[in-house]
Amino acid sequence: MDPKKKANAAFLMGSYGVLYLSLPPKDALEPLLVHGQCYRPFQDATQGDSNYTITIMDCLQSLSRARDLGFFDFQDFNYQEYERLDKIQGDLNWIVPDKFLAFIGPVDYNHVSSLYHPPEIYVDYFKENNVQIVMRLNKKLYDSNVFINSGIMHYNLFFPDGSCPPRHILLKFLQISEECDGAIAVHCKAGLGRTGSLIGCYLIKHYRMTAHEAIAWMRICRPGSVIGHQQSWLEELEPWLIKQGNLYRRRMYQDMNRLPVHDYGIYSMTEKINRQRPVVLSKSPSPPPPFQRQNRNDVSTSSRPQASKIREDAAITVKPQISNKPSIIQRPVPGTVTKIAPTNLSQITRGSIQPSNRRRLGRSPSPPQMRIEHSRATNTPPTECFSTRDSKVALTEALSRLKCKFVYISFLCVVSKLIILK
Repeated sequence: MDPKKKANAAFLMGSYGVLYLSLPPKDALEPLLVHGQCYRPFQDATQGDSNYTITIMDCLQSLSRARDLGFFDFQDFNYQEYERLDKIQGDLNWIVPDKFLAFIGPVDYNHVSSLYHPPEIYVDYFKENNVQIVMRLNKKLYDSNVFINSGIMHYNLFFPDGSCPPRHILLKFLQISEECDGAIAVHCKAGLGRTGSLIGCYLIKHYRMTAHEAIAWMRICRPGSVIGHQQSWLEELEPWLIKQGNLYRRRMYQDMNRLPVHDYGIYSMTEKINRQRPVVLSKSPSPPPPFQRQNRNDVSTSSRPQASKIREDAAITVKPQISNKPSIIQRPVPGTVTKIAPTNLSQITRGSIQPSNRRRLGRSPSPPQMRIEHSRATNTPPTECFSTRDSKVALTEALSRLKCKFVYISFLCVVSKLIILK
């Protein structure tokens, strides 16, 4: 049997035990080791045999760890998208959901071959999946303005091919990644060695993975990641990265055991549906009705400023007698006066009552309809109204008396203004 196929078959059976039978990685692998069975380890992208390998146990442990962190969910996994991105559209693979994807280095159209692709083919997918930053780790082979003009930030963190990241490159990569809220697309020339080394550092620091777990997960997602002595570099750096991750979580969350957990895994169909669903804006509250100016008739007369007050016992009301014969009005007994009984304070038309011996000059209010009032400003006696047989004569007399009264009031107003001016 082909050793590679045998190792792949053992890994798939062990993965089934971990994911669907809820077995620990050790128990899932134990039935596969009976009768002294041994399996070829998984190696990097080096041609031929390599000394930098990981075992099936490392792969099963990384799978269990990634499941607990929400890196994937096979009940919500778009296999068609995975195949399309891996084989057809740009050799691109997600490593951490909504955070890191690794892809082969783009090149300009002048250098395009069957293996490499121009940067323009990535722009639409990046914008659809909230990729905010592109990091280039190799030498310049395309114009970064293709991404910048599309609203995607671009960083150059070059270091030589096949080497381990220098300290200042590592720190800069971690700083940019921690400050970015969206996804980051990382590439070198092939998107395997330098790209996997830096993403592996982030996995160890922020997800508390071991170096072998981080490498195993990246090789499951993107086979061949982390090449040669870059694996030893990650193993040596593992304690320092875990310590830095604990300090970071203690400083940011006051809890060094708080690890990020993702709601959606890589290649999630549900997340894409939710992202493409149109945003329904909530209806804004209706504005308050416009202020309506009150008419003079609606305004309470008690709030109107006035110069004179009305005595309660000085209001005389003329009440017409309604009958079938409108031209004849019954004559009351001469000398009698119809007097309105005093009402409660809410029915008084002119504010509070002042003493009768106090006189104030000013504008007298207009008398209401069918009501003749005794104003202290005019000091006129109560008016008596008698009905006569001849209604026209009675109406003429009443109008003449009112006219005289208004003339007298106007005269007093003019006199009062002259006194004030002096």
